[in-house]
Amino acid sequence: MKISDVSKEIVEIFQDTDKQDSIKYLDTSSITDNIINNFLEFDINIDELPSRAKKKVNHKDIIYSCVRPRNKHYGILSKPPSNLLVSTAFSVIRVDEKKANPNYIYEYITQKKFTDHFHNLGEDSQSSYPAINTDDIMSLNIELPSRSTQDIIGNLSELIKNKIQINLNLNTQLNNFVKKLFYSWFINFEPVYSKLESKRLNFSPEGINLFSSKFVKTELGDIPYGWEISTLGKKIDVISGYAFKSKDYKKDGIFVLRTKNFNDSLIQRLKDDVFLSEKFLDSHKKFICEEFDYHLIMVGASVGNRAMIFPHSLPALRNQNMWCFRPKKGTEISKFYNKFVVDFVTNKLQGYATGSARDFFTKDDFREFKLVIPPRKILRLFSEITDPMLEFISNNFYQINLLSNLKDYYFPQLILGKMKIKDIKTILDKIENVN
Repeated sequence: MKISDVSKEIVEIFQDTDKQDSIKYLDTSSITDNIINNFLEFDINIDELPSRAKKKVNHKDIIYSCVRPRNKHYGILSKPPSNLLVSTAFSVIRVDEKKANPNYIYEYITQKKFTDHFHNLGEDSQSSYPAINTDDIMSLNIELPSRSTQDIIGNLSELIKNKIQINLNLNTQLNNFVKKLFYSWFINFEPVYSKLESKRLNFSPEGINLFSSKFVKTELGDIPYGWEISTLGKKIDVISGYAFKSKDYKKDGIFVLRTKNFNDSLIQRLKDDVFLSEKFLDSHKKFICEEFDYHLIMVGASVGNRAMIFPHSLPALRNQNMWCFRPKKGTEISKFYNKFVVDFVTNKLQGYATGSARDFFTKDDFREFKLVIPPRKILRLFSEITDPMLEFISNNFYQINLLSNLKDYYFPQLILGKMKIKDIKTILDKIENVN
């Protein structure tokens, strides 16, 4: 049968008469392979909403971006917020649960052979980039197994999706905690103000004793006594990328980090990643990425985008149009401190720019930016608190990567009947061992 035999396209458009206090919006770039990075939030003033923020969605709706299908901007929604709108660039497909399992249909239509099929269809379109329409999806031929088999595969899909979402939620919470701590200590100087005002603090007495109880006047305003004014360039190295030649690219080998891998503060591996032979690790040592390096795109349409690289994406070589920020040896600056300093400086520099966007940065923009630097003992305490959190986040991303690879390997076999359902315990055992 066809997809249209078990589902229908949904085009429910938000109206200004809909009673909502605020709107959450999901753009195509904010979801990749069923992982939602973030929602944009807007007040209910409909005139301020993005022009594409129109489609309403429900639980278990499949959303599939009709633009550049190989970018995998699709997912199946699980209990979405009641005020969620998605971009009109999505096809919204609602499966009739009496006819088929929605999770099974989602796994079926997102197999690589179909994303490739849609991409090829899109290249034949009149558009300047690969684009399909909902009819291309709905007319897809599908072979449905028994409902019990659909439910087993669908439930397995949901199990993996839920585990991934739990890890992502934990990572977001930890990142937000560290960000709050960073701004409290190093930007707003709240521990010093708390000592001055004799307020109770939310960290140990040993920690409070490291902070001064007075300020001194400087060119940057009042700063805690005993802290110094320095520049970013004296504490953090700003390292360039390299313009590797496409003729040297291979199908496997050493991963080449490109600007297209930047996704919501993370380095994301893609299906069209390129690689170099191992000899480049010797010939281009200056461009080797290290774990937790923080990168910034310094030119082009994505200027200002940042992303951290985690151990599971290494080894890697850094391509052009980006800089790597890495703490200088002996400074006691941790990877998390490095990240949030770069975020703080980037936001400041973008705020100074005239117009709606900045076309490029120079290294001196960052190297000469003046910062208030705490004593080493406070940097060391911050590191002791936050380094274990970064390791925990890293392990969570490692698990997510394993689960995604597990699904990519086994699900096509299950869907095509090449793996028997009785062997499902093999997959469950592997999921259980992802820790």
